[in-house]
Amino acid sequence: MKSTLFRLLLLGLLLVAHVGYADEPRIRTAFVSENGQYTLRRLATRPDTVGTGRTTTWGLFQGTANAPLYTLEDANELDTKTALISTDGEHIVVVDDYSADVAYDSLVVLSFYQRGQALRHYTLARLAGAQYHLRESASHFRWFSSYSFDAVAHTLTLHTFPQLDLIFDTRSGALISTHHRVPVQPGDILAYGVVRRVRAHRYELHVCQVYYGPMQVQDRVPFRSRSTLRTGTRPIVLLRAGRSISLEQQVNVWRGGTCSRVQADTVDK
Repeated sequence: MKSTLFRLLLLGLLLVAHVGYADEPRIRTAFVSENGQYTLRRLATRPDTVGTGRTTTWGLFQGTANAPLYTLEDANELDTKTALISTDGEHIVVVDDYSADVAYDSLVVLSFYQRGQALRHYTLARLAGAQYHLRESASHFRWFSSYSFDAVAHTLTLHTFPQLDLIFDTRSGALISTHHRVPVQPGDILAYGVVRRVRAHRYELHVCQVYYGPMQVQDRVPFRSRSTLRTGTRPIVLLRAGRSISLEQQVNVWRGGTCSRVQADTVDK
């Protein structure tokens, strides 16, 4: 009996340790291009001029060469982000896709470089909107759901939580297109809000933020969903003819979001 309890306790500690480790901020010292021909490596780190941060020097190497083609100076902790390298090694995109920082409007979350020289930077408020949505954990946050990098077409597409695709030209850093991931139709409702469960697969959305459709904040919209939701869940949902077409769960609103003042008024049935 004691042996069994000991094993269970040990298993529990291992699981807790694993979860904690998995949620730690990641650190990367090298990034490789999709074609495997180029590697961006961290070379050196030094305190910045005011002593409150650090500046890191990175080198872009081709194949097994010992000397870099060029260097990139970074003061925004590139090693906690993702660097995407073009197939010719000329352009680098840095995406803060697993941010270990604190969310604030002027936080730089996307940067474009050509041969180590900065072309363009984008802030969290610029890309995520006035009331940006985050998916948080103990050590980091995500401000978009996924991305697609096409090294051949020279594009980066960010798929945001409010169902928008932001498409960038990786050679210039320009935002060249913004469109709905799932094309909206007349009568559709795209909104963020608080769910009240009515019964199995039937819900009501207390609207907190409107992206598309004939509704207003504080409206209550009934809908059906194959997903199992609990009262108090706060999703971004696209509704068509009373059914959910797409649904993003575990998303929090920041910066003055109405949802912070909305309380679910019933319990699960």
